[in-house]
Amino acid sequence: MKLGKACNGCLIWVKILAPEDSFVANIDYFNTQSFYHLMIIYMRTNVNKIAFLLDAYSKYMSITLAQNDEHGVFKKDGTSWHHGGHYPAYGMGAFKNLPKVFRTLSGTQFKISTAGHQNFKNAMLTTRLYSNKFDYGFANAGRHPLENNSIEPLKSQFLDMLYSGSPDHTSEIDKDFAGAYLRLWGEEDPVTQRFLMNTHNINSETLPGYHVMPYAATSIHRRENWAAIIKGYSKYVWASEIYIASNRYGRYPANGTIELLSEKGEIGSGFNQLGWDWNRYPGATIIYLPLEKLESDLSLLMFKSNQTFAGAVKHENNGLFSMVLDESSGSNSDGKRGNYGFSGKLKAYKSVFSFGNKLICIGTNISSIDQENPVETVLFQNYLNDDISKTLYSSLTGSIESLGFEKT
Repeated sequence: MKLGKACNGCLIWVKILAPEDSFVANIDYFNTQSFYHLMIIYMRTNVNKIAFLLDAYSKYMSITLAQNDEHGVFKKDGTSWHHGGHYPAYGMGAFKNLPKVFRTLSGTQFKISTAGHQNFKNAMLTTRLYSNKFDYGFANAGRHPLENNSIEPLKSQFLDMLYSGSPDHTSEIDKDFAGAYLRLWGEEDPVTQRFLMNTHNINSETLPGYHVMPYAATSIHRRENWAAIIKGYSKYVWASEIYIASNRYGRYPANGTIELLSEKGEIGSGFNQLGWDWNRYPGATIIYLPLEKLESDLSLLMFKSNQTFAGAVKHENNGLFSMVLDESSGSNSDGKRGNYGFSGKLKAYKSVFSFGNKLICIGTNISSIDQENPVETVLFQNYLNDDISKTLYSSLTGSIESLGFEKT
């Protein structure tokens, strides 16, 4: 079929009309071009050409969205990959744009295939597992750990997926997205709330107690209104993304960190960027360094150790996270490739046992060859706002100053 020589959207034809065995998922395409390419198709005037291109577009999107192997963007555990790792910030772009594609094509012969729909659904719903209520925190934030890492802007997109139907195309309502929407936004949207509850008998979801993401060396332990995001790294999962002008001191966000988030999010849980100590990520085992030594000597560093042991297992609603922390030798996943290691050669075995409302943290074989700077395992770092101060005062005997706290 001839499409004509002149075409403002020629790149789309090259992409969607290529041989199927050349189709490879790209999160940047999902973020920036996928929906606009659909718009370009609908802007044509020849109905036969529109149908032909929609069929090709649907096939391309179905195949690439279903990919969950080394070529895929959305992995089997729900992680969203870019730059060789789980990167929710880039996933957010896809989650903002792709639901419009699903809803536009739903109910037509050009709808996304069951495999592609299911894989994307799994990734999008996983965002609310590693977030509380909306914030997903610093651990998997790449090069911007302190910059509004939240799924709150996805309200309309959860609705789009809700009304795009089930992946097997047997229901016009996706009950999983409906339950998630009711928990996250139901109270501020009473019309949709009544519709889902009264017409479809759907109630607000209850999230699982423990969730594991092997592709991110991350586990999440949830109870009632709080969540603990536990993070490590390994030979296969990079620790953080350090750029010359971004996250310059972000060396430790995956050193066995534990970020405790209430439903009020990061700020409501005691995080404040002003005064933030870049050495002391909660839960991390670290060498406490002056900023000039904490700063990377490379313009781009995404450190991977040579250790393979990092991850988690679950049993019912509880679980165990563990990792071998080893800064002595490894590699740089991006930028200047090759072998890399930190001079302090920090090492440790770290475990976090999660049972009910308790996290039991164990660190053994902790060592470093640094003779100048202390090795620490950080319990927490919180801004003493009024709520937290009241809790501390009521739970401590004597004055808070006697324990080394400062009010500044």
